[in-house]
Amino acid sequence: MYKIIVVFLLSMASLLSFAQPVPEILSVSIIIATPPKANITWQVSDPTQVDGYYIYRQIFNQAGVVDGSFNKVAVINDPYTFSYTDVSSSFGLAIPQFQQEVYRVASFKNVNGNIELSNMSAEHGSVYLSPPTFDACHGLNTLNWLPYIGWGSDLVEYRVNLIQEPVATPVLLSNLSSETIEYVHHNLVAKETYLYYIEGIKSDGTTIMSNMVVMTADMPPMPTIMNADFGTVLGYDQLYLKFTVDEAADVMYELRKSDTPTGDFKPLATFQPNDKVEYIDYLKVYQKRAYYKVVAIGWCDDDAQESNLATNIILETAKSSEN
Repeated sequence: MYKIIVVFLLSMASLLSFAQPVPEILSVSIIIATPPKANITWQVSDPTQVDGYYIYRQIFNQAGVVDGSFNKVAVINDPYTFSYTDVSSSFGLAIPQFQQEVYRVASFKNVNGNIELSNMSAEHGSVYLSPPTFDACHGLNTLNWLPYIGWGSDLVEYRVNLIQEPVATPVLLSNLSSETIEYVHHNLVAKETYLYYIEGIKSDGTTIMSNMVVMTADMPPMPTIMNADFGTVLGYDQLYLKFTVDEAADVMYELRKSDTPTGDFKPLATFQPNDKVEYIDYLKVYQKRAYYKVVAIGWCDDDAQESNLATNIILETAKSSEN
């Protein structure tokens, strides 16, 4: 009985000797595809000492698996292969479009039929970009993401990128510090489709990508034109005002008046969508000056846009003096 135990322990020691060099993960980046996939790259100090690598993924919500544990999802039987695109379904497919995917790598060597494993590498995790929080009232998207795991202080910045259909060329929206995990994109255009992704940049120039998110700005379009055409005197106390507005825009228009160009503008009249914005104001036009503008009321009852100013002109006749 004693000999059996000794042999068993020696066999386990051979399997778990940890004599193999430990791989170092270089990056975990998301390949934009349908569906998206996580790609892991790594290096090892001496490939001649190993026969290959085990790839481990952190697993959640799988029956019989401890949540958060790392489980083997792939075996790489080539010591000179240093990348893997995760297509394994051993513990369910990776879903980087819905969550952060975290990996570790170990090297192995077959020694007389016994598998010698290295320790697992430090974990690396992808950047997960959440669906945008859309603010239709102000025409903006708020982006939030889970930070990259594994680079520590070598992570120098994030880049927020936009693809706006039908143009497929990405546009850089912002460079952000490595501590920043939120960005607000303003001035969205109604009914336009926006695709976002995040890049993480390491100090040596290595770049990783997050998943991509897409949304359509479901809000009524703002007016394409709002212009004060003229104010015409109809009589001693009548001023006819005419504004050109976008009658196709699904907004209300409000005519407002003030005694000064920067003063408090009070509402005079409200116009429905498709109405012509015309108004007669009763004003002693030769004695008093007033200022008018039209404001587009957004679907959140806020001032979404305003026109230029219209005003009347007071003509004064100077008295002549006899010498």
